[in-house]
Amino acid sequence: MRYLLIIVSCLILTNTPVFAMEPQAGDIGNIKGSGVLERGRDVIEGATGVGVQAMDTAVTARGTMRIDFIDDTRVDITEHSRLVIDEFVYDPTSGKGSLSIKASLGGIRYASGQIAKNFRQNVKISTPSATIGVRGTDFVM
Repeated sequence: MRYLLIIVSCLILTNTPVFAMEPQAGDIGNIKGSGVLERGRDVIEGATGVGVQAMDTAVTARGTMRIDFIDDTRVDITEHSRLVIDEFVYDPTSGKGSLSIKASLGGIRYASGQIAKNFRQNVKISTPSATIGVRGTDFVM
């Protein structure tokens, strides 16, 4: 009973569910100029090493940003761009996973990691007018 009271107290005091932590999909590997991550209602100032999660939106203004995912996928985002990380699931022990991103504004360069190398059908890259199937390992759009 005491443990239940502690958990309920934590929920009330922090106003955040205890088990709501999303696993980290990767991090910002490099940033030049201005860029942020939008996570729900929060806006996180972009900086090298800041963690990236599924459902984050990376936004650049007068800057560029590189996101390094834990499966070695690399996405470079150009100035005045917006990239939504719809889904990122990866199990390093089995190499299985899926990745879904949407370039809704501007340009990106994508270099595939382990998910695309092992399960390319599990990678989905969308733009406002097209969906891209991964057949190679590196492209710019």
